[in-house]
Amino acid sequence: METAKPRLLVFPFPLMSHYLRCASLLESMQDRYEIFFTSTGGVVQEKLAEMGFITIPGRNFDSARVLSDARKFRFDWLSEETIDDVFQSQVDAIRQVKPSLIISDSAQTARMAAEYVNVPHLALVNGYMTKGYSRTRGVPESHPAKQFEEKTPVGLFDQITRTAEWFAMNKVHRAFRRVRKRYGLPRTKGYLDEYEGDFTAICDDPTIFPQRSLSPTSRIIGPAYYTGRRGSPPYLPSDKPVIVVSMGSSGEWDSLSLLSSPLFDSYTVVILGDIQVTQAPHVLSYRFLEPSEILPYASLVLCHGGNGTIYQALMYGLPVLCRPSFFEQEWNVQRFEAKGLVQRVPRACTAEELRILIDTTMLEAPALRGKRTLLRMNMESTTEEFQDFVDEIVLGPVYPLSHARRAPF
Repeated sequence: METAKPRLLVFPFPLMSHYLRCASLLESMQDRYEIFFTSTGGVVQEKLAEMGFITIPGRNFDSARVLSDARKFRFDWLSEETIDDVFQSQVDAIRQVKPSLIISDSAQTARMAAEYVNVPHLALVNGYMTKGYSRTRGVPESHPAKQFEEKTPVGLFDQITRTAEWFAMNKVHRAFRRVRKRYGLPRTKGYLDEYEGDFTAICDDPTIFPQRSLSPTSRIIGPAYYTGRRGSPPYLPSDKPVIVVSMGSSGEWDSLSLLSSPLFDSYTVVILGDIQVTQAPHVLSYRFLEPSEILPYASLVLCHGGNGTIYQALMYGLPVLCRPSFFEQEWNVQRFEAKGLVQRVPRACTAEELRILIDTTMLEAPALRGKRTLLRMNMESTTEEFQDFVDEIVLGPVYPLSHARRAPF
């Protein structure tokens, strides 16, 4: 009689990049685990089905509202009512699937749901969103306080930034504390605790996002990003350099219309995502392309500064220009920029200035490839590290029971 496979239940933050990162890490584990994702449908669900995953319905945060509020430095989307609703939906999913392990990716309510139903929880988190991140999460360019940075000593400005961040995150965490109290869950110290689990996998290169210390149940697995599947490239004129514009599912840049200017007709501009720009003969638009379908033919990537998109571009040795639109992308870009791995598109930029920036950035590509070799960029190694982590937790016991609660099913 065939033994049933252990089940994994995945709760990603409701953006395609988080779903696809989890899918890339887990795809080759389907031979020994049954893997379930909660999904609200659309392109994400189609992609998961194509990759062989099981999807079940689940409620989540409204991604459009999340991004809109984030660009205004608001956290209204993290209301007590919405947190409770997403938490309850995740609890229902856990009871339905009866997993051996919950895996989350930047899903703030997953820790509460796992604790409530008493199932071990492995959390994926970016390096800049950990409690042990040793750098200051800098002030975004669009924040009113940014104007004071150059007028204030670096150490003092960092101290002010950290203090202001503590007050802001403490305010955001109040709703979580109330929900925790309502359901008799353990208290947590702060908002960043909600991103972690019984086990935590940090999906970044430690030279870019250094950590002060790691707990015995935390592990740096390295850069994690969607690798995609093999596909055929779209038609691309062979005599023109290709600029790939990927604003992901969370990017926004009103001035993308600059790329329709005749100044760029010596390039082929390939725009990915649900972004409408003025059409021009040199501009091609696609809702989605696999990385292998376009990045091997590209000369430069212009993006929103998302973690996965930058790693994808660097993996192909491509120069990267970033135009972040909210604070998490800013934190990400600031560190890659400090290491000389990306350049930023100024907030106010004319077509002429953008053309010059693209030309000069492309000339610097050989130097970028040299810097890229210093990073841990092997996704196969990251995947192996992650999968070993999952196997140790589920098939252990490797960790003491005080760290890993056992499922009651």
